[in-house]
Amino acid sequence: MYNSSLVGKFPPGFGNLTSLENFDASINYLHGDFSELRSLSNLVTLQLVENKFSGKVPAEFGEFKKLVVLSLYTNELTGVLPLKLGLWAEFDYIDVSENFLTGPIPPEMCNRGTMKELLMLQNRFTGGIPASYGDCTSLTRFRVSNNSLSGVIPRGVWGLPNVRLIDIAFNQFEAMMNVDYSNISLQYMGDMGRGIFGNYRRFCGVGSEGGCI
Repeated sequence: MYNSSLVGKFPPGFGNLTSLENFDASINYLHGDFSELRSLSNLVTLQLVENKFSGKVPAEFGEFKKLVVLSLYTNELTGVLPLKLGLWAEFDYIDVSENFLTGPIPPEMCNRGTMKELLMLQNRFTGGIPASYGDCTSLTRFRVSNNSLSGVIPRGVWGLPNVRLIDIAFNQFEAMMNVDYSNISLQYMGDMGRGIFGNYRRFCGVGSEGGCI
């Protein structure tokens, strides 16, 4: 169903496909909500990128134990993400960017220690980055730019051993003073604007070709 010029909503009864494991209906003209997907608990990958879906991400998604990939970017989703998202599933990739999602970032999304890419930019998330994200040791890319996040970024985030990209620009984070960058493995940091780091001139990411912020 990928890039098939599909128009409309999920048909009634779609939720009866309870054995479905991989579903990709990205780049279409689908709209409506995800109510027909609530019972698809055997999903491993769900990709609905670049459509016109609206409404909330079902709370039931937080109970799906097999889900590894959840890609919903560039839709018109609203409301909060299920707080249990990641509590049971061993996620590898989540992208909910470019929607209208609100509320806090779920604290459990790295709970299983398998998350590699967590992308939530261009939404309306509020609150802080959960301290638990400092334990996301498999994380390689973390993007939450263009939200309304605030508070202090957990120090553990900067010391994650595999992270290569952190993008937290255009939020309301507090300045960070005297951060030890000696063990940071970043190759790219999104433009955060001056003022986040009190000693920003000392930061030089690995692979930055000598460039410092």
